[in-house]
Amino acid sequence: MNQKLYRDAFRHAIYLSTKHIWLLPFGIFAALLGQMGLMELMYSVGFFERADQGASNAALLFDVVRGVSLSSFTNISFLELGEAVWIFAILGIIFAFLTFVAVSSQGAIIHAAAKFINHKNKLLHPASKSWHVGVNHAGRIFGLNVAKKAVLVLLSGLIAWVSYRTSLSGALIDQILLVVTLLASIVIGAIVSFYVIYAACYVVVEEQTDRQALASAWNLLKKHPLVSLEVGATLILFNIFFAIFAASTFFLFLVPAAIFWLIGAFVASKTFLLIAFYTGLFLFIITFIFLGGMFTIFSTATWTYLFMKMHKKGVVSHIARLFSKN
Repeated sequence: MNQKLYRDAFRHAIYLSTKHIWLLPFGIFAALLGQMGLMELMYSVGFFERADQGASNAALLFDVVRGVSLSSFTNISFLELGEAVWIFAILGIIFAFLTFVAVSSQGAIIHAAAKFINHKNKLLHPASKSWHVGVNHAGRIFGLNVAKKAVLVLLSGLIAWVSYRTSLSGALIDQILLVVTLLASIVIGAIVSFYVIYAACYVVVEEQTDRQALASAWNLLKKHPLVSLEVGATLILFNIFFAIFAASTFFLFLVPAAIFWLIGAFVASKTFLLIAFYTGLFLFIITFIFLGGMFTIFSTATWTYLFMKMHKKGVVSHIARLFSKN
C-alpha cells in the first residue's frame, strides 16, 4: 500500500469525523460494538488476576454461583419473582434497543463514508438517508457482529484460562505463554474485526447477504492481507493512543472538581464535596463518549475508504512495494 493511499484514507476519515458533526450520534452508538476487540481481550486478563487476598475475581464469582442453590429460589414470593421478571424484561428491551441502534449506526456510517468517497468529499444527502440505509441492513450487520463477538469470547476465554493458570502457578513458562497468547489473540481479534468490517461494507454498499458478504470479504482479505494488517496495526496504535488520551482527560476535569473540593473543605460542607466528585465524573464521561464517537467514525471511515479502493481496482501494500523495489 503506497503512502499516498495511507494519507488519503486517514485524511478522508479525519475530515468525515470532524467536519460532519451530524455523524457523531451514529459514532457514539456504533462505539457500543467495540473497537477491534481490544477492550474485551484486555479485560479477560485482569478478570483472572489474583486479588490481594489471593483469590481471583473468577474464583470469587464461581463461589457466588456455587452458593446459589435451588433452595435459594423457593423462599422468593410471587411478588418478588414478578418484580425480577419485570426488571429483566426492561433490561432486555433496553439492551435490544441499544443493539439495534448500534448496528444501524454502523451501517449509517459505512453508507455515509461510501457516498462521501463516491461524490469526491461531498455528502449530498441528509443524515436520515444514511440512517434508513443502516436500519434496512441492521439484521445482516447484527449477524456479522454476533459472529465477531463469538470469536472474541472464545479468545477471551483462552486468555482468561491461561491468565488463571499463571495467577496460580506464577511460573515463568506460564507468564511467557500468557504474553504469547495475548499477543496472538490481539492479532486474531484485529483480523476478525476488519474482516467483519469488510463484510459489513459488502452488505451496505453491494447489498449482499451475510453469507455472500463473508465470502466476498474473505476473498478481499486474501487478495490484500498485508494492506489490511498494515492499516489494522496502525489503527491498533491509534486505539491505544486514544485510550491513553481519553483516560488523561480525567485529570483535566480534576481542576474544576478540585475547586469545588477546596470550597467544600473550607466551609466543611459535604454538598460541595459531592458536587466536586460528580462534576468531574460527569465532564469526564461526556468527553469520553464524545471522543469515542469520533474515533469510531474515524476507524469505520478508514476501513470503508480502503474497501472502496480495494474491491474495485486493488491496492498494493507498502511492505510489498518496498520489497519489489529491492
